[in-house]
Amino acid sequence: MTQFTIQNKNQINYVVSNPIMKKKFRILLVKFFRDIINVNKIISEAFNSSNDKEFYDNIRKYYQRDETDIEKINIGRANKRADRINKILISSQVNTKSIVNYLDIGADDCRITEAIGKVLSLDKNNVYGIDIKGWIEHDNKEDNYGMGDYKRDQLKCNFKYYDGINIPHAENTFDFVTLLQVMHHVPKENLKKLLQNVVNVMKDQSYLFIREHDSDPLTSPIIDIEHALWELVVLKEPNLSFYESYYSNYQPATFWDITLQEFGFKKLSDKFDTRKYNVTKYFSAVYVLNKNIETNKNNAAK
Repeated sequence: MTQFTIQNKNQINYVVSNPIMKKKFRILLVKFFRDIINVNKIISEAFNSSNDKEFYDNIRKYYQRDETDIEKINIGRANKRADRINKILISSQVNTKSIVNYLDIGADDCRITEAIGKVLSLDKNNVYGIDIKGWIEHDNKEDNYGMGDYKRDQLKCNFKYYDGINIPHAENTFDFVTLLQVMHHVPKENLKKLLQNVVNVMKDQSYLFIREHDSDPLTSPIIDIEHALWELVVLKEPNLSFYESYYSNYQPATFWDITLQEFGFKKLSDKFDTRKYNVTKYFSAVYVLNKNIETNKNNAAK
C-alpha cells in the first residue's frame, strides 16, 4: 500500500537517483511530453525542486497541447482501448454476441465505456457505467478531466454514482463487466466486499475483463508519478485534495488472479503489455464466472 502525498519532497528525487527507476521515469516522461529536449530539462529540474508539488507545478509549462488536440487524443485512446479489449475477448473464445448488458465499474467520463459498447454492437440502453462521486475533477466542474466539454448529462452510457462497494443494479443483470485500472484504488478492507457485489450483479457464466498493474517495488513509485502527471500536469485545475488522501493498493498480477478465483472466476486468458513505454506494467485478463453458491456465501461472510 502506498500513501502518496504531493508534499513528499523525496519521491521524485528517490526515483531519479535510482538508475533503473530513472530509466522508467524517463520513458514515462517521453510518453507524456513527447519531446526529448524537454524531458532532459524536466529530469534536471527534479533535483532543484523543494518538494513534489513544486516539481509538478514547474513542469506544467512543458505540457502544451490545445483542447482540440487533447480531445482527439482521448477519443482515439478510448477507441484503441475498446478495439484491444474486443480482440482479447475474441482470442479468449468469448462469444461476444452473447453479451447483451454491459457494466463498466469505474467508468470515469464513459468515453471508454461507450467505445466498448459500440465495438460490441450493443444497444446504448444496455451500456452502463458507475463511478464514485468526487473521485475525479470533472464532478461539478465545467471542464471535464481537462479533455473538453464532456459533461455528465451528455454521457452516452447509463451512468450512476456508487459508494465504492455497493453496486446500484439488480442481481444477475450483466453478461459482461469491466474493471479497468480500478481494483488498485480499492482499500484492502473493501476489496472483497466490492468483488462479492460484482458477482451478485453478474449472470452465471458471464465474463469479467480486468486491466491492472503487475506491481513490484520498482514499479509502485512510478505508478504514483504517472497518476500525478495526469492529475497535476494534464488537468487545467489540479485537484490537490485528491492527492492528500490518495490510496493505492498495488499488487502483482498473481494476487489479482488468486483473489478473483476465490469468487468463482476462472481465467480464460491474460495478456501482458510489453510495449516499451509501459513502465507501469499494465496487463489484461479475461475471466468467466461460475456462480457457486457456497463459494459466494463463504466470501460474503469474510
